[in-house]
Amino acid sequence: MIKIKKTTPLTTDTISLLAKVTVSLGLAVVVIYLFRIKHFPTSIAIGDSFIFATSSFSFAIIYLLLSIPIVVTAHFAARFFLGIFNRIANKELFLRKTISTFASHSLAFSPYFLLLLTNSYFLYDYIGDISTIFLVMFILFIILLHKTNTNMENKHIFCVLILLLPALVSLRLTGYIIDRSMELTGIRKDNVTFHLDERTRESICKIDSNISCNENTFFGKILFKMGNEYVIELSGKKFVIYPDSIAFLYE
Repeated sequence: MIKIKKTTPLTTDTISLLAKVTVSLGLAVVVIYLFRIKHFPTSIAIGDSFIFATSSFSFAIIYLLLSIPIVVTAHFAARFFLGIFNRIANKELFLRKTISTFASHSLAFSPYFLLLLTNSYFLYDYIGDISTIFLVMFILFIILLHKTNTNMENKHIFCVLILLLPALVSLRLTGYIIDRSMELTGIRKDNVTFHLDERTRESICKIDSNISCNENTFFGKILFKMGNEYVIELSGKKFVIYPDSIAFLYE
C-alpha cells in the first residue's frame, strides 16, 4: 500500500503532463497549418482540446514513420563508416570480418532501411528533402560517435534533439506532414468533387472568371472544414463558404 501511495501522484502528474504536452503540440500544429493556408477561422477555439489532441497524435504518427527510418539508417551508415575508417587507421582491415560485421548489423537495421525506401518511393517529389535529411543526420552521427567522451546522462536529450532535427532541416517536408495530419484528422480533404449552390457559384465566378458558372460539379481541395465555415481551393484560389452551400459528391 505504501508503494501505491508513493507512485500514484507521480503517475497522475505524468499523465497530466503528457495530456498538456499533447494538446500543446496539437495547438501548435493547427496554428502552423492555419498560417500555411493563410486563414484564421472564428469557429475554432482554445477549448477544442479533442481536435488539438487528435492533430497531435496524427502529426506524431506520420512524423515518426517518416523520420525514424532516416535517423536509424543514417546511424547505421555512420557506425559502419567509422568502423571501416578505424580499421584502416589501425591497419586492421580484414575483408571477411568487415563483411560479417556488416551482415550481422544490417539484419537489425534492414526493416528501417526498407521503410525508408518505401517512403522515398511514395514521396518521390520529396526525395531531395529526404536525401538532405539523411546527409545531415549522417554527418551529425559521425561527429557524435567519434566523440568517445559523450556524457551518458545527456543521451536522452540527444535523442529528442535528433528526432526534432529532421523537421528543422526540411520545412517543406514538415509542411507536407502537417497537411497529411490535418487530412487524417478530418480538417482537410484533398481531391474532392463537390457541388455548389447557384448563389455561391455566381459569387465565385465574379471573383475568378476562369471558373465557369455553368458547371454544377467542381474538383478541388477543402483546406479547412470545421464549424460554420469551409475553406475551399479552386484553380489555385481560396474561397470561404458556408457548409449549407456545398454538397460532397466524392471524397
